[in-house]
Amino acid sequence: MSASAETIRDDELLIHRTFDAPVALVFRLWEDRDHMIRWWGPEKFTCTALDWELTPGRRWHSTMAAKEWGVTGMGGVIREVERNKRIVFTFKWDRDGENPVDTLITVTFEERDGRTIQSDPVRHRAGARQPCWRLELRNQQATALRREHRHRGARSRPEGNAAMITLTTYKWVPDFAAPLMRAFRVRWALEEAGMPYKVRHVALGPEQKSAEHLARQPFGQAPAIEEDGLVMHESGAIALYIAEKSEALMPKDRIGRERATAWVFSALNSIETAVQELGSYDRILVTR
Repeated sequence: MSASAETIRDDELLIHRTFDAPVALVFRLWEDRDHMIRWWGPEKFTCTALDWELTPGRRWHSTMAAKEWGVTGMGGVIREVERNKRIVFTFKWDRDGENPVDTLITVTFEERDGRTIQSDPVRHRAGARQPCWRLELRNQQATALRREHRHRGARSRPEGNAAMITLTTYKWVPDFAAPLMRAFRVRWALEEAGMPYKVRHVALGPEQKSAEHLARQPFGQAPAIEEDGLVMHESGAIALYIAEKSEALMPKDRIGRERATAWVFSALNSIETAVQELGSYDRILVTR
């Protein structure tokens, strides 16, 4: 999508990104909060909290941190959502009490030959005169993508009337627990396999102990998946189930399959335990 110099106002910044992935996958990175928190923000910043839901009229807020800049917050309102085509929202820094700049951001998505052109016209609406450039760039959003058609044997979309996997995960967890969510294992496997999926969120508390959720996950935890009548829990078992559907994760030959299975159990029982112990030591040392 090209924009002429005449269509870019003096108070606008127009950013173009091209992703080697279909529109549906790129849009999902905006639609799914658990995806978005991993790429939202500029380089060297980590998004530590994100309240985001693509519902017109709903307020959103985010907090991010960087060693050089400390912690900063931002937020706004979701204005318009047209699935796989357009997202409009406002943006304002929390610290802008002295010089508030209300910014309107319109993100559009266009698919060409299996690739997505994402355009972000950013307009400063408080009368601030901002220099504008047309940029071709990639940021942390690109690292969140896993190329669906990179892997031979991967299914990029359901075939015929085949059911799509539904992943159940927590709607929100405390910041310290976010990196430990077992649902990340399942998401990672699905993205590497190039398999489309839907996400169902369950809230901590009464909802996770409801009969409906216990039918999916008998311990009232997450993750769980459903596909064509099959219901599964335990992230390791789910990862193996996904691997069986994709050569990107599970080799065809017998020895390769057994080795891959052994490493799944090693990650769950040996590697993760050691890493968690190191993390506990770090927290104790920092506290002291």
